[in-house]
Amino acid sequence: MAVTLIATPGSSAANSYMAVADVTSWFEGRASENKWTDLTADQKARHAISATRQIDAVLRNQFTPLLNVTYFNYAQALAWPWPNDGFYHSGTANSGGTTTILDTTLYSAGYPDDYFNGGSVLIYQSTDRKAPESEIKDISDFTRDVDNVTATITMEEMDVAPESGDYYVAIIPPPEWLKDAFCEQVWFVATDNKGIVDKAAQGNVSFSDGKKNFNMARYSAWSGLCHETQAILRAWVPAPRIVRT
Repeated sequence: MAVTLIATPGSSAANSYMAVADVTSWFEGRASENKWTDLTADQKARHAISATRQIDAVLRNQFTPLLNVTYFNYAQALAWPWPNDGFYHSGTANSGGTTTILDTTLYSAGYPDDYFNGGSVLIYQSTDRKAPESEIKDISDFTRDVDNVTATITMEEMDVAPESGDYYVAIIPPPEWLKDAFCEQVWFVATDNKGIVDKAAQGNVSFSDGKKNFNMARYSAWSGLCHETQAILRAWVPAPRIVRT
């Protein structure tokens, strides 16, 4: 039975950081391109889902909350995108259709054209608390209209058009470092090359919450990542966060 890959950023059903088509684009021009294109669509999807699970296990250990990530009480399936780190914009729609949201404050925020392309938009609260509340859709285009001082989000069709006053959150697509880390791990999974796993990744790691120093065994999920993916994540992902209760 073929698997269903869902790569909508922030979705409660997402099981991959990237769509197969985007992974295929990443492989273009690389030495592994022909071997990747020889795989079936289902094989590609399964490898992408497996790689996502492996990276997600590491990200969940590095970030708080560890078991559940939410945007305005909306649970997302994966650890990325994590809230409050500049990966989303929350706003209020001025108007819209089933495939568009217009917002003057989003224009004022200064995001360039195409900034949210490949990301997603979530209606997290509608004025009447009915549809399209909780709908999340992929964004195909983002533009700024200088003449009308308005920004427009173009997305997949929603069941009901957003209205003036509906609250939304626009989420950016995965950053380039995460795409690189992910695709390196996808190829690692696809080739089943377990011989290059870094077992030393299970050593100790030291960090501080600003008040106290900690030393702990590094989460074993790191040892399931290839060298390239580990190197990228270690450069971009900070030490685990400690939350005091």
